[in-house]
Amino acid sequence: MAITPVVNNKVELIAFRAAEAANYLRIGSRKYFKDQLVGKRNGQEYQFVVRDAGVFQEGMDLTSNGPSNLVERAVTKKLELGNILIATNLLNKVTDIDWDDDVAKIQGPKLIHGVVRKAVDADLGLQNTAFVGTGFGPLFKAQNFLKTVSDAQAYGFINPMINSVLSTNGQAFTPAEASDVFSKAGLVGKLSDVEYRANQYMPMVSVDSATDTEIKKVTQLEYVAGATDNADATLRLYGVTTVVPKGYVFWAKGVYATDICGDKTSALKAFIAVEDGKKAGTGTGESGSASYSTIKIRPIHFAGEGTKEVCKADGTAFGSSESAARTAFNTAFASITAADLNLLPVGDYFGGFVRVDGAMEFETVDQLDASNADTKKETVEGLTVIENRAVDVIKGTNDTRWTVVSMSGIVEPREVAYVLVKDQVINEVHNNP
Repeated sequence: MAITPVVNNKVELIAFRAAEAANYLRIGSRKYFKDQLVGKRNGQEYQFVVRDAGVFQEGMDLTSNGPSNLVERAVTKKLELGNILIATNLLNKVTDIDWDDDVAKIQGPKLIHGVVRKAVDADLGLQNTAFVGTGFGPLFKAQNFLKTVSDAQAYGFINPMINSVLSTNGQAFTPAEASDVFSKAGLVGKLSDVEYRANQYMPMVSVDSATDTEIKKVTQLEYVAGATDNADATLRLYGVTTVVPKGYVFWAKGVYATDICGDKTSALKAFIAVEDGKKAGTGTGESGSASYSTIKIRPIHFAGEGTKEVCKADGTAFGSSESAARTAFNTAFASITAADLNLLPVGDYFGGFVRVDGAMEFETVDQLDASNADTKKETVEGLTVIENRAVDVIKGTNDTRWTVVSMSGIVEPREVAYVLVKDQVINEVHNNP
């Protein structure tokens, strides 16, 4: 049943349009930090606590592996502030403007699309596994793998071009009809029991033959942690001098992804470049002085029951602590060469994320650090839009700003998979008369 706003109020209309376009943020998300956001300032980073899976125990013994094994995992997120501003001339009456057609339908989506674009970019690389191939293959593998990790519902968000590639191959999603207007936007259909929605900010990756040739020269890998546990890490690819493109993914022999309890899964850990790599010159690794390129990746949790994201082929952790595990991990990486890596073949790929219900955090707050007597707010489908209006009698304008203060992002990488569907159109001539 479609929902229609009853009151023709500016902020309500903007919030309504924004909620329609916020599917990536809203669907399958939970409010992990709702009670912890009180009093937090806009634009600041905060560390929040997620109580993670402990170790299953039998019997009544509470002395050895009891309640102390419940892990309070720290997650760092930022209260992002995004807004869009329009100015109307004081000489024109506000009633001269059709706020629904001229403002809300246009500015509402623009407001939330800015928030979504930033959220998608920040979520790239926060996927513990990746599946690559042609047709529906990567999507089937991703959603079925996630069923081995969690029994919760999964949702998919894909680059719109994936639907075009599938159609070119004569494949199509099963038609699906959303239950309400807020879930309808972007819905392309279902694959088994998973709904997929198009999102224009999902990655696209191109691997040319020159890049492929260079990456195959890797002689050693090295993981360099960020300045803090939550800062992005760096991978050094010794023997490589090329720039590795953003969204590129590879897998290393013997480095497996874990489930939400920290146990080994059937999939290798995915290493995803979250920005275009850099040629970094010469450094000294385990095998001596050599040139290397670097790629930035999201930080990895190596140790801790219920928190570790990677493990050895035998299912054990690389070490008993984060520092010890990183050292052991790099020792193992030092003997890895291109022959031990699964690399992304030459081609053009369109990406997407498949995630389990609850792997994502999305929350909006209804307060600003600065407000005035004209401040209004409206919440639609959990999305709060704040309207601030200021009159500038010197310039002769009414400045109206719509703002969303939100916290969003993947909080459980082990319940999210990265997918890349290869474009099968080869040597297509686009300019035939």
